[in-house]
Amino acid sequence: MLSRVPAMWSLTILLVIGFSTVNGQVVINCSPGLANSPVAVGSTTVALLRNCCIRGQLGILPTDTVVTLIGPATVIGNLNLNSVDLLNLPLYLNYTNGGVYVVDIQTAAALCDLSANQLSALLAGATDTCFYFGNLQICNGALNSGTTIRVVSLIYRDGQLIAVTTLSQPITLTTPKDYNSINTGIDHHSAGMIVITSILPILFAFLLAIFSSLLFMSCCCCNNVFTPRKCQQEN
Repeated sequence: MLSRVPAMWSLTILLVIGFSTVNGQVVINCSPGLANSPVAVGSTTVALLRNCCIRGQLGILPTDTVVTLIGPATVIGNLNLNSVDLLNLPLYLNYTNGGVYVVDIQTAAALCDLSANQLSALLAGATDTCFYFGNLQICNGALNSGTTIRVVSLIYRDGQLIAVTTLSQPITLTTPKDYNSINTGIDHHSAGMIVITSILPILFAFLLAIFSSLLFMSCCCCNNVFTPRKCQQEN
């Protein structure tokens, strides 16, 4: 009976502070989300808000390491997060083979340190972003267009996984339009539009001819090249 008391107290504490557990891990109700931007979702990139709410969670220390994983929704939803080793994190090559990969690593204290000129949004899929974490080269490679992805953050302390966030909502990347499918002909224009665009150049040329004729007549009168009746009356 006494052996069950610590477990009961642990469960009570988790309920009080709003945590839950999945597979023995503490789950923080603090899911990654999209940045507030009309172009937050592209064909190969996604602008994510940095998960600042992690810093305010009870039990999270400023020195804890926050790892952000991204991958196909069906894969990351079934991922055993206990298997993600901080010293052997999944790299971008894993994503190209259908798995998840690390898109960002920060300490909890630096997660949203705007005073350090850090962007408030994390651009996942920025192919020009690579950095080293220990001996691992972490590259933020392009995402696959038209696919649905999800994001999760993992919190480590002294190399051990201590908590995870809830998964983000599914995010579907856009599909770029094939340039070969763009119709450059006139069949998609209405008949009225075709008539108008045909008449306008003719009308402009006609008006230009009248203006040129009047200008020519005026110049001839002034220079007495010839004296038509109107010019004689004016003289």
